[in-house]
Parts: sequence; structure tokens; C-alpha cells
Amino acid sequence: MSWKNQNSLKRIFEAFKRNKASIYTSDIEALKHINSELENAIKSNAVDNILFTKLLCITLNKELLHSRDINSAKNRIYSQLSEPMGYHLQIFKQSLESVDKINFFKSKGFDMEFGSNDDLDKIKANEKDLINKLLLTWPLEKVEKSVYNTANDLIKNIDNYA
Repeated sequence: MSWKNQNSLKRIFEAFKRNKASIYTSDIEALKHINSELENAIKSNAVDNILFTKLLCITLNKELLHSRDINSAKNRIYSQLSEPMGYHLQIFKQSLESVDKINFFKSKGFDMEFGSNDDLDKIKANEKDLINKLLLTWPLEKVEKSVYNTANDLIKNIDNYA
């Protein structure tokens, strides 16, 4: 339930408490029923979008571990979700390229943590491959297609709805 709905219901309940003399039991029961229906509708919406809800839990957990504050974690997620899809695809593309390059350098024996004097010899020995790898970029269209294919695979997999 949104904070606005929650605060509105709380305010009505408080008003009823202040004016006990003119409130009937049926009024309180009606408010309790409305409150229950709102809570059920909210839960139903989240259950109907279970994949989003699962991914939200995963993301909230990661943000919470990073920020150590649930409100900061939620605000960060709100901020990220307000960005357009193209922005997220571009950031993901950059991450893919970075991981690809790091893995390439590791495969050539480079110490990615500290560097060493041996790295100069490795650079000279692999100069052409290193230059080609550094110039290589992933086409955004390929990344976009891959993300959408993965999303559709996750949506189609019935096991994800448990």
C-alpha cells in the first residue's frame, strides 16, 4: 500500500478513535474491510508480477548490503528505474566490455590486482592482440537483443513463477 493510502486510512482510524461517541461498530468494520481489500490488492499486484517482485527483492538486498540503509536502497532503485531502457542497455554494454577485457587480460597472464614487471614483457609479446581487444566494442544492438532474449527466456520459464 502506498504511504499516501496508508496515511489516509490511519488518519480516518484516528478520527474514529477521537469521536467514539458518534461512531458505529459497522463504520469501523467497513474501514477494516476497505483496509484489508487494499492490502490484498497490493499483494495481488505483486504476486501477478512475481518476476518483477523477485528481481526487486534481489536488487533491494544488494542495495541494502551496499548502503546499509533501506530508505537509501529504495531511493537508489527508484532512481535507477526512472532511467530509460537505453541508459540501462548502455551501462550493461559497458560492463560486458569491461568484464570481457579483464578476462582477456587474465587469460594472457596479467596480474589485474597489482601489476608486475613481467607485464611489460607480456604486453610486448601480445601487443597486437591487446590492441585489438582494447579497440573492440560490443554493438549495442547485439546487447539489446541478448537482454530481450534473456528477459523472454525468464518470462517463459514456468519454474520462475514459484
